[in-house]
Amino acid sequence: MLRSEQIDKIMPALCLAQSQFPVLQKSTQAYGYMYADYAEIKEAISPILALHSLYTTSDVDWEKNILTMYVYHSSTQFLGTSVKIDYKPDGKVNAMQAMGSALTYAKRYAISNLFDLAADKESDDDGVKSSPKIHNQDKDEDVYSHAPLT
Repeated sequence: MLRSEQIDKIMPALCLAQSQFPVLQKSTQAYGYMYADYAEIKEAISPILALHSLYTTSDVDWEKNILTMYVYHSSTQFLGTSVKIDYKPDGKVNAMQAMGSALTYAKRYAISNLFDLAADKESDDDGVKSSPKIHNQDKDEDVYSHAPLT
């Protein structure tokens, strides 16, 4: 995580703001699943951030295709997180449309990561769907592997 040299002013403000964030409502549907879009996320958290002298901004390094999302405090202290932007045009969209879509997608994931935001009806709360599969040779079926918690 990126951060300013000092964080003694931003951290208390961020702790208070985070305790007031709502669980996000997934109201946008696409590709067979529901999600909270970037505008909905900003609408839900921006007033709370403002109450605690916090605001968000982002920057893109187009040479490396990396978006960095920042939260700043009025003291100028900040925290930030980065996300790789992957996109390619296809038969349905041109390069600019693909880039714009990928940028919005990256912003949604970056802001959710930065503030540890939760959405209602998480489809994979236990991590099972994203765990690597290993082949169980005794039963000839795929099982999910889970690393022990330490």
